[in-house]
Amino acid sequence: MDTKKYEAMVVSIQQGSFTRASDLLGYTQSGLTHMMNALETEVGFQLLQRGHFGIRLTPDGERILPMITEFLQAAERLREEIRAINDRASETITIGSYSSIASHWLPAILDAFKKDYPNVQVNIHDESRPQLFQDVQNGRFDMAFTSAPTEENVDWHPLHDDPLLALLPKSSLMPQESAFAPEKYAGMQFLMPADGYDTDILKVLKAHNIRPEILTSSVSDQAIISMVAHGLGVSMLSELSIRGYEEAVCALPLKPGYSRSLGIIMRKNAIMKPAIVKLIECARTTVNALYQTADAQK
Repeated sequence: MDTKKYEAMVVSIQQGSFTRASDLLGYTQSGLTHMMNALETEVGFQLLQRGHFGIRLTPDGERILPMITEFLQAAERLREEIRAINDRASETITIGSYSSIASHWLPAILDAFKKDYPNVQVNIHDESRPQLFQDVQNGRFDMAFTSAPTEENVDWHPLHDDPLLALLPKSSLMPQESAFAPEKYAGMQFLMPADGYDTDILKVLKAHNIRPEILTSSVSDQAIISMVAHGLGVSMLSELSIRGYEEAVCALPLKPGYSRSLGIIMRKNAIMKPAIVKLIECARTTVNALYQTADAQK
């Protein structure tokens, strides 16, 4: 049922004329008259009497007026409750993220976001890629910072292409080597990192028809770096993941180069509340600024 028609009817009765009611409601008089005619057609009987006295309820109109009043009050309570739920929901945003993104991107992103939304609480959870996708799809997270989806049931907001680097013990390469050909992984003991790297890494290995001895792990990026540093194998991580640990291992760009796309996933066709829209905007501008500054310093 269209509450606007019933609200206009009640105001018209209170004012006693379509002229005064149309001024209050912001309609033209002809528009309001047309609306009331449509309402009477909809209910199937005359609600209003028109005459030199203005307008007043017919007996049938008087009979249903109390129910119309109840209906309008219930509709207003419903609107208020919906507003309250949306307001409460906007007070907290729950984010999932890779640990590398949480360490290197999110502090600056949230600092920018808080300038416009200081009262919104942001909860951050560090999880693996499969868990991030699951928690976005089941509604536990509003969004997640992760690598590009292969699934089609999420919305994707790309932010940055993060170069993949070969990780080797420092003792394994000559100092003059500046890049690493993926073919050299053949026959090596390869430590497969967590955080969804397997999709991107296997793509590189498959492109070069390489089958190293893969040791699957669920340990952190930092643990992989430590294992490589102690000569327990080789690996592949992104530039963002090894930031701050460059001295521990030999990290070389791949030749040819490869990268993984990092960005934000959300539930398919999720409602974009203003705070969510702002957070995505802050993520885009902040990540772009971070890498523009880094490029300028090279």
